Amino acid sequence: MYNGGIINSEGDENNPARIIGNYDRPITLTTSDTGISIGRNNPKLTVFEDYTFEEIEFPNTPYVYRGKPQNINPDGTWTALDAGDGTFNYTSDSNKANWPDITLQIKRNDKWEDWATVSWKSGSRIITKHDGTTTAGSVVKVPSDTENFKTVVTLENTEAGEGATEAIQAGINYDVRAVINLKSTEDMMARIEEAFRNTHTPAMAVYNGANMLIERADVPKDDAERQIHSIDREGYDSIRGYTTDTAVYPYKTSTQKLSEVDYEVRTILIHYEAKVEERSVIAEKKTWQEAVDEGRLQSDTHCVWRDLLPKGVTPKLSSIRLRSGDTLTDSYTIENYKGTGRTLLVVEADLKPTPTTYRSGDMTYYEDVPTIKFDAIYDFESLIDYGDDLHNVIAYESGNKQLGSVDGYTGEADDPTINEGNYNNVAITWLVNESAD
Repeated sequence: MYNGGIINSEGDENNPARIIGNYDRPITLTTSDTGISIGRNNPKLTVFEDYTFEEIEFPNTPYVYRGKPQNINPDGTWTALDAGDGTFNYTSDSNKANWPDITLQIKRNDKWEDWATVSWKSGSRIITKHDGTTTAGSVVKVPSDTENFKTVVTLENTEAGEGATEAIQAGINYDVRAVINLKSTEDMMARIEEAFRNTHTPAMAVYNGANMLIERADVPKDDAERQIHSIDREGYDSIRGYTTDTAVYPYKTSTQKLSEVDYEVRTILIHYEAKVEERSVIAEKKTWQEAVDEGRLQSDTHCVWRDLLPKGVTPKLSSIRLRSGDTLTDSYTIENYKGTGRTLLVVEADLKPTPTTYRSGDMTYYEDVPTIKFDAIYDFESLIDYGDDLHNVIAYESGNKQLGSVDGYTGEADDPTINEGNYNNVAITWLVNESAD
């Protein structure tokens, strides 16, 4: 049991909420960027010389809290079983009408100016820019001569109505993301070249500092009593580089279910699926998309699937399915392909490169995975003649001249007797022998 002294001798001692006089006073929080450095304890980079600010991204939603006293006695003392229980309890406030606005200020020519304000009071995020225009998005572009930025929010700490026992806008938790453009200075290029020396996915630690100034909003700015506290913190992340290399991993599967065996017509339904993972070493979705859009990362926009089906297996063209965003442009079969007694299924498609993730070690990267699925029929007579060991060979032809760029993980050359990929050698060799004239 812990006992505390009087928190505030003013107020109605029959209403503990009134005892917390500070919760009736507006508090202004100003969070300023204090610079970045590459590596810990290294000098801060210089704005304009080493980098420029590009944009500031606001959160989708902040976390806003109500404050309610707890463990407080009517005389203003507090009693608790554990000192960590504290005197106030914060609960999340989902009523956006109670949420405070956040103002973005930028510094130009050594002067601070309001640049944008984000508000959720309408029920959704609305950003009002300096010129009066609004956007429902999250990103605000800043001018090229921006020297620094900060965000300002004032918590009114108002009590929620007559005789209330809690205060709204008692706390807030939010973050903003600043996007900067690092310049290719001589020092930066030397760091990058060193980082790429031994890996396709180099990383450099980046440290960023911030200051939060906590002030009483109802006290004049030149009054010494205005400032409550000033907090400096430093966090770190990493700059991750990438090459535009891609590694190709093809896969195929086939499945059958006992429940889908039709004994009346004496057929077995087979489900086929094939995909080609075109793996990049890019860890950011936005960066991956930009690299694809700008042509720096090769992606497939057209392909041809060719499946040399086992003897006796007949594909159902109406069952062909591609991934969302891809378009089937043609499909047909060639019976008794090159005298093999097997059917060749040919499927052409236009592709929309789509980012999906894969794991490698403790990192997540982005890849593009063209995929095809279809069903086929295998009748009992063929099962008797050819058995249940069905050897299916499927090939993927890219619309590009090259598929993949990492040694051992590329597509085959136009001449299938040249085996370059780790995963295709056996299948391609067999296909060549099987389909030879």
